[in-house]
Amino acid sequence: MKLIFSVLILLSTTSASAQTLDVKVIDRREHSSNYNYVVPGYSTSNTIGNANCNGTSTTVVSGSTANTNGVANCNGASTTTTVSTPARSGSFSVRGATFALLLPDGRIAVVNCDIKFAEHFAGAAGNHRSCREPLVESIQAEFHGDNAKLIWAVSLDGRKTQSETYKVLAILDKRNDEANHTASATAAISDVFWWFDETAPPTNAPLFEVIVTARAYDGALAMLRQLRQGSTSVQAGTSILDSNYHPSTVSLDSWQKSNPKSAPSIFYWQGEDVNAATSVMHFEMTKRAYEQMLALVAGSDLRLRPSQTSDQNR
Repeated sequence: MKLIFSVLILLSTTSASAQTLDVKVIDRREHSSNYNYVVPGYSTSNTIGNANCNGTSTTVVSGSTANTNGVANCNGASTTTTVSTPARSGSFSVRGATFALLLPDGRIAVVNCDIKFAEHFAGAAGNHRSCREPLVESIQAEFHGDNAKLIWAVSLDGRKTQSETYKVLAILDKRNDEANHTASATAAISDVFWWFDETAPPTNAPLFEVIVTARAYDGALAMLRQLRQGSTSVQAGTSILDSNYHPSTVSLDSWQKSNPKSAPSIFYWQGEDVNAATSVMHFEMTKRAYEQMLALVAGSDLRLRPSQTSDQNR
């Protein structure tokens, strides 16, 4: 009897240790091979507006005809709240699906799911499936130790849900205002890409500013690997083909709001719907690197939307 009682206490304690939170997906990546994941910066704005109206009306009746004239006076106000988190330094070597989850207290949870066991009677190589991924931003996460069970609605009434358990890679602390200001200023410095046979561009060298969708970036890497045929050495810096480096991603809408005066060229994949929610990467390129990428665009599924400004060099 004492043994049963002890087991019940243990089960009760284990269940109580789980914590379910409403979280927001601020970044997502998925790839079947290994890649380096960097937690991007995040910014969102919420505007609340209200209006008060009052008016008077006068009706004049003449015979069988009635005319009504009215005057209305309205006044209103709005408040905009912006929440921003800077890009975080460091990266995670992962495979499969990786998410950055914004917690209610401002911290960020980095979670990953590689593959799951699924019996197909196909041996060790075939008995697995890809992890389920939420397609929405607002979800629930049940944290238990170093596991996070992601739960999201898949029906109109919200009663039917789907879930998947991810591994927690890290819980990043919330930055204070001073730290946010400093980190944001640092994050504003773009990644700079130069071609394989170039040296690093000097300070204040003229560069081309571009935005690349996450889909187009992966496609461009695949095309570069095919073009280079295993020749990944560079004259200076680190080869992105060796490191599989991915710049931080952010939604196109967030980037445009943070950079209202900038309109760089946009690389995207043919057939890709580029909208406000599209995940994009922002960086700069030397003239030679930019011209080589234009050569790749010709005859490929990689597409370019030119800059809206007349002179893109700076």
